[in-house]
Amino acid sequence: MFIIIALILIIFILLMLVIGTIATGITPTPTSAAARKKIFEISSPHTPDSIAELGAGFGAMTFSYARQFPNAKITAYEMSWFPWMILLLRKLLFRYRNVYIIRKDFFKLDLTSHDFLYTYLYPGAMRKLSLKIHSHRKFTLVSNTFHLPDWSAAKKARVPHDLSSSCIYIYKKP
Repeated sequence: MFIIIALILIIFILLMLVIGTIATGITPTPTSAAARKKIFEISSPHTPDSIAELGAGFGAMTFSYARQFPNAKITAYEMSWFPWMILLLRKLLFRYRNVYIIRKDFFKLDLTSHDFLYTYLYPGAMRKLSLKIHSHRKFTLVSNTFHLPDWSAAKKARVPHDLSSSCIYIYKKP
């Protein structure tokens, strides 16, 4: 009986991931430890008040930012059900008081209250994001791996010891 329940649970989780991938266009892809280290290294001079992780997945960066910036409000936007549930569970288990989890399409929301944005999106979503934030007031945006079309990065750094030779891009709008 235990094996049957475990199999049903695994199939349910896989189905939720597939549905989420179809809906969003990308699978939840965690930010590697090497990338997180590089991101904090090059973004450490910032003291944001409100951070948004756009497409938070399982929350690797959400909870890293919550620890790094305990006085900032961290908002994790995630549309896929299963990663969203994991985000909620992590928030409750570890009692992050500065983390807010929203299950909505951030492309349809006003992001102007955030002064710091983080994303690890695919190129098509980066094009869409480029248009969305064009009229956004002052902000810093950190992007893992994919650049923001039609914007010049203020800083670009390769992630050392990364198999995919990814880069971290920092964009600033004064």
